[in-house]
Amino acid sequence: MLAALFAITSGFIRAHGLGTELLPGDAYIEFIGSVYLDTTCRVPDVQVLQVINAIKWTLGRLNDDNFINGLKLGLRVNPTCQSVERAIQATHKLIVEMGNNDTINVVGVIGSDFSSESEAISRMLSPLLDQHRLLQVSFSATSASLSNRDLYRNFFRTIPADDIQVQVMHEFLMAARWTMLTVIYINDTYGRGGFRELTERLVGSDICVVGSIAIEPEKYNVTMLEDVVKNKAYKINETSNEPPVSGIIVFGGYKIVEALFLAIQNLENDNRTAHYNRPSVILSEAGTYFDGKFPNVSKGAFVLSPPRRIISEFQTHWMNSLTISQKLKAEVDANPYFKEMFEILMNCQFSNYCRPMTSKELTMHAAPSVYTQYAIQSALLTAFSVKRVHSTACPGGGACDVFKNADMTKRSTFIDVIQNQNIVFDRDFGGLRLQEFQSPLLAVRFEGSSDVRFVPSNLFPEYEVYNHRLDPRCPKSDTPCLIKVASYNKQTSLDQSLFSEIRDYEDNNSVLTWPTIRKSQCPDGYRSDSCLRQRSETSILYHKGDMYIVGLAPVHNTGTTPLKCGKIRQDGLDIVEAIRYGILTGSGLFGGAKIGLILIDDCDDPYIIQEHILTLHRLGVYNDGKYEEIADKILGYVGSLSSDVSTASAKITSRLGLVQISYGSTAPSLSDRDVYPYFLRVPGADDNQAATLLKIVKALGGSIIQIIYGKTIYGEGGRNLIQTLAGKPEYSICIGNEIGVSTNTHPPTIVKSLRKFKEAQIVVCFITWLEMQHIIGYMNQELALNEFLFVASEGWGLSINMTQYRNLQGTITVAIRLWDTDGFESHLKALRPENKENPWIRPYLEMIYNCYFESSFDKSVKPKCNGTENLDEAKGVYIIDSWAPFAERAVSVLLKGAASTLQKVCGTAQFVCPEYYNSTGMLLTELKRQEELMEPQDIVKRRVFDDNGDGTIGYRIYVIDSNGEANKLGTSDSDGFQFPVQKYYTYRPMATITTKCTDGDVCRKCFPQPTSSPCDGKTTLPGGAVAAIVVLAVFACVLLLVLVYIFKRNGCRLSGAFNPRSDGTYLTAIHDEKVHQQGVDENAYALTPRSHDTYLTPIHDGKLHQHSVEGRETPIACTNKNEDYDFLKDQPDAALR
Repeated sequence: MLAALFAITSGFIRAHGLGTELLPGDAYIEFIGSVYLDTTCRVPDVQVLQVINAIKWTLGRLNDDNFINGLKLGLRVNPTCQSVERAIQATHKLIVEMGNNDTINVVGVIGSDFSSESEAISRMLSPLLDQHRLLQVSFSATSASLSNRDLYRNFFRTIPADDIQVQVMHEFLMAARWTMLTVIYINDTYGRGGFRELTERLVGSDICVVGSIAIEPEKYNVTMLEDVVKNKAYKINETSNEPPVSGIIVFGGYKIVEALFLAIQNLENDNRTAHYNRPSVILSEAGTYFDGKFPNVSKGAFVLSPPRRIISEFQTHWMNSLTISQKLKAEVDANPYFKEMFEILMNCQFSNYCRPMTSKELTMHAAPSVYTQYAIQSALLTAFSVKRVHSTACPGGGACDVFKNADMTKRSTFIDVIQNQNIVFDRDFGGLRLQEFQSPLLAVRFEGSSDVRFVPSNLFPEYEVYNHRLDPRCPKSDTPCLIKVASYNKQTSLDQSLFSEIRDYEDNNSVLTWPTIRKSQCPDGYRSDSCLRQRSETSILYHKGDMYIVGLAPVHNTGTTPLKCGKIRQDGLDIVEAIRYGILTGSGLFGGAKIGLILIDDCDDPYIIQEHILTLHRLGVYNDGKYEEIADKILGYVGSLSSDVSTASAKITSRLGLVQISYGSTAPSLSDRDVYPYFLRVPGADDNQAATLLKIVKALGGSIIQIIYGKTIYGEGGRNLIQTLAGKPEYSICIGNEIGVSTNTHPPTIVKSLRKFKEAQIVVCFITWLEMQHIIGYMNQELALNEFLFVASEGWGLSINMTQYRNLQGTITVAIRLWDTDGFESHLKALRPENKENPWIRPYLEMIYNCYFESSFDKSVKPKCNGTENLDEAKGVYIIDSWAPFAERAVSVLLKGAASTLQKVCGTAQFVCPEYYNSTGMLLTELKRQEELMEPQDIVKRRVFDDNGDGTIGYRIYVIDSNGEANKLGTSDSDGFQFPVQKYYTYRPMATITTKCTDGDVCRKCFPQPTSSPCDGKTTLPGGAVAAIVVLAVFACVLLLVLVYIFKRNGCRLSGAFNPRSDGTYLTAIHDEKVHQQGVDENAYALTPRSHDTYLTPIHDGKLHQHSVEGRETPIACTNKNEDYDFLKDQPDAALR
């Protein structure tokens, strides 16, 4: 590359040199920066000229003090005129000059003042060989992209980067309660970077960016900005019904800020737009120079800035250079750019006469720049590097040959010597001691990065927030100035102690004080569909720690769009808080180490949770605009609620070798330890639950039921268990109808199907809260009181407030119960909508109280919340979900087991060592040893898990009374089944329960009746049937003769099966067992498939085979009247009643 550059530009170099020399020296620092305000190179930038003067002044002071033994540092300036192309050209010149000479007098580059130019310069210098890779230091290039050390190997900066600025902006927006805003940014590296960082930082927050406007550099004017404000803020030409936006953030320099304030001012003076409220404005650090300008429209604006230190010694020098004739002449003679600047500012020519500035003119034209101190630090940092390299290369001092020869003293050495060094500005620079860098001593450090770190970090703010307001401290009492109102440090976050200094102003100039300032939010009476669509609901709650529990909880329902979540649920937030509370109360086992939390909103969607888990282990947690790797710090998983999600997640956690403890998944399939070796659960499997439901049915005298089941792993697994158990002798229950339900099911079809088989009055429900919520309102409305009796699994359980569903009284539900501790209840009551630990609290409170908070994007219909809303059960609108204490227990036992395992394999519980992930078997053993109380009144603890990892908690049986309240009625656990039937009849009278069959469809399907009247062992057949039998007999004889003939010719050959089982046939357990006992291939029987919505009971099917009757719906043989079937009476057509 160097050879090509030499050939192209060597002649040009000899003609133009390496820039304008402002300070002679033995070794030179090249300043590459804008110098001028635009690409015409006609109007010098006063702020940049002040910066150049500060660098020249600093180097002169060091030279006067002989800071580098016998070596003076010089300064040359290369203007880029805000052009990346010119920055590239200047760098080309520098590279060619280094390649053309054996000795090099260039020791570093300072610049540029623009991030885009700094990127271009560093991209050219960084790939060079060590001999020519120059140190580059910037004082104002803040783009976060420059932190990429792989691309910008030679680059450093003394000013904090934009990612810190954006973090401060984000925290200030939250503190000021801005939720709806527009962003205007210059379409360059700085503007794009700031906008990108901000939008990434706002992902998942309550802050909505309503439109963004990229402004091309040098291609905008005040009129254009007027249109931007009218269209994006005032929404004057908006065709949709979007609300106006009252807040604007600007990423750009003074020129765009000036144009924006002029545009707002013009709109206020225009009668057609004067009635619109003036927007609030927040400016990035590049827009700080408007101090004291546009007083009518800039009052109340906020500016973010790196710490502002006015270096008094230099400020005196700068002031004297502009206001004292002798000093002015000396500076003009030494610096042609200064001369050009002064002539334009004062509208004079030195060839004639230019008088010095007055103090008023100085304040107006050349106020102190925020970047001056950082330019001085850049010069000091470069000088520090040169001194360290020079002291080694030239022990005797002076500009020795070893120092100048790039092969002997590689230029990359100047980069290496400032790494991992504390550079103290008041100690390391001889006689140059600046008051502003003292008390405390200001030091900086670079640790493998281009970004500066202040040392000690807790003593120095990294960023500050200023308010443009009227104040007695301002130079003019009637003109606003910048007053500091907040500071930021990574150690302490945003310090709000000065917020009382904030002032804002109404359009009529009324003064507003904190916290009653204007807030950029969705106005009352409006709804912002764009914000509601744009806002990405928070999918992960992340609390940093030394080790992590990963929690899974369904905060939102499954969405109608694939991989998208739906509305917020009623039960998910309790589980989230139970997991948080479990960590808060159980973290003391880890020797002071902090247990962090990664809680994933699984939205009850198996695909969503798998995507999140894979991302978590491949990339990490997305936080503050970047991924943080945490895979080697995970103690285990807790979750989820539904069996579908737990199954999907367990497929991954099992392969990762991580323990997963569910607090609510009960599907029997999850008991298979060959498939899910590291899965445990606090509740038991559904096998016992299904048996409990059928025991309740038998206790009520039922022998025929319908099933409503969810089309989920949980629901279908429960349905299968009911099918399997129903045919066993101890139950002898016929399933007359099965109804699969999902959230897409049309509720009227369920009621219609139930009534079609109304003789089966008892309905067993294996359904989750989600599906039940979808259908229960319609069922309550359409079904008559006591029309059906629902016996429901814990999926319905106590999760629904039944007080509004009075027609379903008498419903029996089973539930696995743990108690809510007083501590957890207090924890819930203390939560408030502005809680930063859990972003889901506000929308949850809005849902259950049916109101909106000020940060909402829909204020069109609901009333405003009064501010007293909280999670207090006593208020009657909220009930703690029954699964919450299970989640708390899952966290508790995982923390205990993990702490014990860490202690054994790592020697300490304060961090996760690699051996922990090779000791999952030990962790499982520790977990299965954990014991807890099963009831609050218990004295003796019992194991939480059995040997297979399933929970040991039994079931409680509840009945819903006429008020919709759940009353405990019985239990089903290791102590047995207790269900007081007579007590149940006090809630629903026995007379309202039908347990005997009439002549209905379901009875005929479950218990088919004979086709003729009973006879004393004789059967009378219709004539047509006799004729059919004769024909069949003749056919059978012919077929027999054919088979005999084939046998004689070929021998006897039997095929494997005459009639394979047809699809849809459920071979009953009893029949299947008997054919095996008789040594007959089960495939030899061609059973009739069960009809639609009918399940052929195993008991009936088995008895028919005992009497040589086929298992079809209508037997052709008469039943012996002496056979006791319990359901046949005197009438020949009677079924079970």
